[in-house]
Amino acid sequence: MSAYKRIKCKIVNKECLIQALDNLGLKHTVHEAPVALRGYAGDRRNQKAEIIVEKAQLNKSFTGASNDLGFTWNEKEGAYDMICSDYDERVKVPQRIMQSYAVVVIQKAAAANNFSLKQSVENKKLQSKTRQKVKLVFGKVI
Repeated sequence: MSAYKRIKCKIVNKECLIQALDNLGLKHTVHEAPVALRGYAGDRRNQKAEIIVEKAQLNKSFTGASNDLGFTWNEKEGAYDMICSDYDERVKVPQRIMQSYAVVVIQKAAAANNFSLKQSVENKKLQSKTRQKVKLVFGKVI
């Protein structure tokens, strides 16, 4: 049974987080109040989250043997904490989500400042199990 850990991250924008999960093809559920996560064997765990990616989604997209992944709002930090199992962390699920989140935040900031943006890697490639290098090129007519 993999242990869960709370990973502090700089995810501060809920819409960008949801878009990042969508870009990775990870269906998620948003709850008003925190809900218990499920482990590999379907057992309910003590850890709870408001945004949950079920293990079946991670299994299909990334790992084949995942636990639920959760995001819970940390009022003190003013950011979401990621609740991730040791196993899913070893197969770099948090890094993939953080990379996708960063791309969404950058795209949103660029659009707000009237920059055009070209991304060298498609969202489909970000979903793959191989490491992808993302190149973003900005342009603005002055």
